[in-house]
Amino acid sequence: MINILVVDDDIAIQKLVGHYLRKAGYSVMVASSAEEALAKKFSVLPDLIILDRIMDGLDGLELVHKLKSKKPASYIRVIMLTSCSGESDIEKGLNMGADDYVVKPFEPQLLLARVKAQLRVKVIIDHLLNDVVSLRSRLSMPAQYSLDAKESGMASSFESSEKDTGDDSNVSRDSYKKNTEITENESIKLFDKLQTAGADSQARQNRWARWRFWRRVKKYLAIFFICLLAYIIVRYLLSGLLHFIYFVVYDH
Repeated sequence: MINILVVDDDIAIQKLVGHYLRKAGYSVMVASSAEEALAKKFSVLPDLIILDRIMDGLDGLELVHKLKSKKPASYIRVIMLTSCSGESDIEKGLNMGADDYVVKPFEPQLLLARVKAQLRVKVIIDHLLNDVVSLRSRLSMPAQYSLDAKESGMASSFESSEKDTGDDSNVSRDSYKKNTEITENESIKLFDKLQTAGADSQARQNRWARWRFWRRVKKYLAIFFICLLAYIIVRYLLSGLLHFIYFVVYDH
């Protein structure tokens, strides 16, 4: 089931948004502050967060920045739901990492439509991550180049993610780059493997095309000979029938 976290210090908004989300078939979790959301222990990270901007303590913009600067939480889709309706507010929210921006008061059906749109993006992201893991497995790449278990499984909490990556987003990016960096020789080997796989695939496609061509030729030849045989049979039958009629009529 799809998990959605609603973070808002307004209990009425929590209940309203939660009601429509549960009615649409989603599993809903709630938090009344950014600190409470970060402190939650998740067996599986939420697929989407609906987040207020103005809250006591850590505000929504800071929470979005923390989430988007650290993996695996950076893959979570975030919709900011707030009363800040100015163009500069919307621009700042999107630039800080929010994936969509909805202004209060809002239409519940419009919010649900935006939720579905972001979940479609999340499905694509998950498929791409799975494809990367599968590709690296097929190419037998060294273990240090495989995706981290947290990134592929999405099974840790915000707090554990912060501990693993640290508070400095630059350090996190540098360490991630270091762990996933491929040397020139390894890139050449990977390119050779991809070329070999491509050549094998092209050869299989060529053989398949030739087989289909000759199968079509045999089919048409068989139809031609069947039609020729039928023509000969019908011709001789008609000739015999005409001779018989001629013999019967003119013989008497």
